[in-house]
Amino acid sequence: MGSVGRNLTKTLHGGRVSDWHISDWPFPCGHDSDRLEQMKDSIAISILIFVALLLIVGLYLLISGWRGRRVGSEPRCRKCGYILLHLTSARCPECGTTISAPNTVIGEHQRRWGRATTGIILMILGCVPMMAPEVRNNNWYRYLPASFVLRGLDFPATFQKSMWELERRDVLEKTLPESAKQKLIDKLLQKQVELSKSPTGHNSLVYLSKAFMDGHLTESQMELFLDQAILATIAVRPIVTEGDHVSFSVRYTGSIPPGFSPWFWCQHKDTLCKHDDQIELLHRGDSSSFRLGSLGNSHELSVPAGAVGKHVIEIESTWTIWYGAFRDEAGSRKLDTRTRTIKASYEVVPR
Repeated sequence: MGSVGRNLTKTLHGGRVSDWHISDWPFPCGHDSDRLEQMKDSIAISILIFVALLLIVGLYLLISGWRGRRVGSEPRCRKCGYILLHLTSARCPECGTTISAPNTVIGEHQRRWGRATTGIILMILGCVPMMAPEVRNNNWYRYLPASFVLRGLDFPATFQKSMWELERRDVLEKTLPESAKQKLIDKLLQKQVELSKSPTGHNSLVYLSKAFMDGHLTESQMELFLDQAILATIAVRPIVTEGDHVSFSVRYTGSIPPGFSPWFWCQHKDTLCKHDDQIELLHRGDSSSFRLGSLGNSHELSVPAGAVGKHVIEIESTWTIWYGAFRDEAGSRKLDTRTRTIKASYEVVPR
C-alpha cells in the first residue's frame, strides 16, 4: 500500500471520527419507534399464522378431495375397476390381471369435487391477507441470518432493503458480526463507482465512508476505497475535421459523499499532456478544488487536431483528497495523493 496507506492506518485507527453524521436514516429510531415496530410485527405474525392455517386446511381438503373415496361393497379389479362377481376364470375379463387379494379393491372410486373445491377456495382466501400493508411493508429481513441478507446486495431489487437491515444491525443494534461487516464492506467497495451514479446509493456510500474514517477498513480495502474515490474522464468529439483544433473536457467527480462539515474535498491539477507522442506541460495556474459528492469539476482544453487518422490524447493529473474545512489545507487532514493518466481518442477526417 505504501507510506500513504501506513500513515492512514496509524491516523485512522488512532481515534474514531466523532464529527460524522448520518442523514436521511431510512428507518425510525428510539423507544417509541421500537414499540411501534414490535406492534407491527405482532400484527404481521398474527396474519401469517391465520394465512398458514387457511393454507394447511385448504391443501388438506384439496388433496383428500382429489384422492376421493370408494363407494359400494362389490369387489373390483384394482387396475381397471371391473366388478369381479360371478366369474369362472382366475383372471379379470377386462384387463387380464390375475385375481388376488392385492389386486382387488372394494367399491368404486369417486373423487370428492366439493371437498377439493372448498380447499381451493380456502387457499385463495389465504393468499388475500398477504397483500395487507402490515405484511407487505414489514421488515422481514430482520428475521433472516446476516449471510442471507448479504446475498440480497447482489440483486438490484433487494439491494436497498438488504443494506438498510445490515446498517440497522450494525449501527443501531450493534449485533452485526465482524465477519459479516467485512463482507458488507467488500461488496460496497465492488459497487462504489456504481453507487455514486445511483440516486439511491447515497446512504450506502455514507456507511462505507464512515467505516473508512472509523478505521474499519483493512489496508487493501482502504487502498481500493481511495483508488475509486476520484473519477477522472476526458470527453472529446469522436470526429474532427482536418485543420481544426480539437477541444476536449477533463472532468472530475467523486465516488464518496462529501460529509457534513467537515468535508471530503479534492484538490487537483493537470500537469502534463501527451498528444501524438508529443509532450507539453500544461500551465493552468493554481490547482482546482471541489467537494466530493458534489457535481464535481471540469475544464476545457484544446490542441491542434493533427493529420488525417486516429489520435490519442493523454492527460496526467495529480489530485489530493482532504478531510476538513473546504480549501483549508492547514486545518484539514490529508488522506491521499495520486497521479493518474487518463486517455481519450478521436479521428480526423479530410476537409
